[in-house]
Amino acid sequence: MDRIREAVCTAVADLGEDFEDISERIGAERFYLRRFVERGVPRLLPTDLQHRLAAELGLPAGVLSPPTAAPYAAGRTNVVGRPNLRVIQGGRAA
Repeated sequence: MDRIREAVCTAVADLGEDFEDISERIGAERFYLRRFVERGVPRLLPTDLQHRLAAELGLPAGVLSPPTAAPYAAGRTNVVGRPNLRVIQGGRAA
């Protein structure tokens, strides 16, 4: 389980609440949080729900946000550090 789902589980348990009631209070379908935590669906919470859920659970806003990735330097190296041989010209891969 990732850190976001763990934070949700811990906060819900600490409040003595259940996923269904919290889901309804943030304006989501009743089993939304249970599916999110137990099945991983959706993979990421939409931004508006992140904020509403964080407020409902008393968590800092950033706790439910995914970590941001460093911007990719297109055309320099690929993910394993090798030169990127794919050059984009005129909207097409050359």
